[in-house]
Amino acid sequence: MDQDYTSPNILNTNSFNAADRTELIERARKLEEEAISRITPTLIQNGYTVEKQPHGSLGDIVAIKGKEAWHIDFKFTSELEKHSIGSGRTYQEFLFRLGRLAVFQGKVTKYSILTNIRVIGQ
Repeated sequence: MDQDYTSPNILNTNSFNAADRTELIERARKLEEEAISRITPTLIQNGYTVEKQPHGSLGDIVAIKGKEAWHIDFKFTSELEKHSIGSGRTYQEFLFRLGRLAVFQGKVTKYSILTNIRVIGQ
């Protein structure tokens, strides 16, 4: 037998082509850049120091003021996703972020998720 018939071959699926994936990554990057450019001045005016965090950290930026450490995560969601809000990948990614928050060993006094689709936050 030269093929596994017990599951579909996920390597041959065409749910996203390379151009679509590149576009989504670029849109997510732009959301992060715009959010940082809008949020940072206000945070600084309110006495915070702002640090950009590496990919995979609890938040994309951390705003620190005294003993307060506010982790802010940016979440881009494509309005073209196949799953409705509250189900599928969007819901799983939200739970993943909450899981990271639950096991985080550092200091967190505030945690926020900034998203590009308002209905997700409601």
